[in-house]
Amino acid sequence: MNHPKTIECCQNTDTIELVRWLSRKILLDFEYCKNIFEKLRPSSYNKFSLRLIPREIRNDIRVVFSFARYIDDLVDEVSSYLKDDAQNSLTVLQKEWEASKGNQFANNPIINSMRNIATKHEIPEEYFTLFFSAMNDDIKYQPIQTFSELENYMYRGSSSLAMIVSHILGYQKREQMAVAKQIGLAMHLTNLLKDIKDDYQQMNRVYIPNDLLQKFGIKPHSISDVQNSDQWKSLIQTLIKQARQYYQNIEENLNCLPSRGRKVAKLTLRIYQIFLTKIEENNYDVFSNKIDIPFSIKVKIFISTLLES
Repeated sequence: MNHPKTIECCQNTDTIELVRWLSRKILLDFEYCKNIFEKLRPSSYNKFSLRLIPREIRNDIRVVFSFARYIDDLVDEVSSYLKDDAQNSLTVLQKEWEASKGNQFANNPIINSMRNIATKHEIPEEYFTLFFSAMNDDIKYQPIQTFSELENYMYRGSSSLAMIVSHILGYQKREQMAVAKQIGLAMHLTNLLKDIKDDYQQMNRVYIPNDLLQKFGIKPHSISDVQNSDQWKSLIQTLIKQARQYYQNIEENLNCLPSRGRKVAKLTLRIYQIFLTKIEENNYDVFSNKIDIPFSIKVKIFISTLLES
């Protein structure tokens, strides 16, 4: 007969080994996420915004950025040529994500790391469901008919991530989540505008709603042919006006955010609105040259935001 103390000792040893294994697993999964994150350009908005976030949660935000980047790249880089492969890969990831709710380890380390962060910060599952639904829509790409449809897509694809980040930053009040929603919409619409050329030429996608295209007499398959027309300029002006409205909504409600969230929101306002100004300065031509902001300007904006109280 085994002595009770011997059994207890063995159980304690097994528990210690399990804890050690889990710790190593978490660290290895995070290192994988970190490598994904490091593939982002050094001048990217994400890297600047991270430096405005307290060190104790900075790695958690890195995981979110890596999670979003990994899935977005899978959808964007594969779906044009191997639609079925992209769909299968996304389906596997989504199933692994859902299974991870029951403490089941996924094969993909990004899923494991993101689940760890979601549990730690009690992030609602709804936000991840919204994000996956937007990514599925990207693979199954269908022309967007109305601005309301576009806004719904942007909400699922970007506001969901902004709300995930908000939970990690520690604010979940209704008015604070409303600001996060606006941040997601503003960033997504701005990215849509500056990436029109790449989406059209590389992915054969037009995210501008059909009702707006029809309003200005533009056909989806010929947008590159009308880029210098008055109709095109009026169309882009309309979308820029809507984007600026999102930014104004954010600015008017900044005071409801704690300081750690307010500075990140300010950085978003300042950097992303310059993209809109660049488009205006280019006479609404988004095809001839890439819409970008010099690294030096981003640094100046970051430093001025960092030094604010």
